[in-house]
Amino acid sequence: MSWRRFGIILAHLPSESAYLTAVRNTTDLSDLPEPDPDTHGPWSQEGLLMAGIFDRLGQLIWMQTDGKKPPPPPYPRPGVESNVRPISPAAVAYLRYLAEHHGEAPPDGWEPEVV
Repeated sequence: MSWRRFGIILAHLPSESAYLTAVRNTTDLSDLPEPDPDTHGPWSQEGLLMAGIFDRLGQLIWMQTDGKKPPPPPYPRPGVESNVRPISPAAVAYLRYLAEHHGEAPPDGWEPEVV
């Protein structure tokens, strides 16, 4: 086998292969350059889809609760900063009103009970 063929095989291994796992586990992330937005990201499309499914499942489970706890944070993705902002107490009160009144909008002059 030539070195060229060996390099091509290594470059196209699946992300969960033993070789790439060992490389990831031994690489100091602070030594890596900033990612170029015009190139492929560090995750596969399948990995990003699975993280999206994980996020939606967590939100679905949270929606079935009483809403007293904040919604679950999104699954962390490498190289992606979280832009999730906490929901305000007034917004929580508004959503609680909608849930209690089967989606009916509050009357004019309604003030939320901030707990």
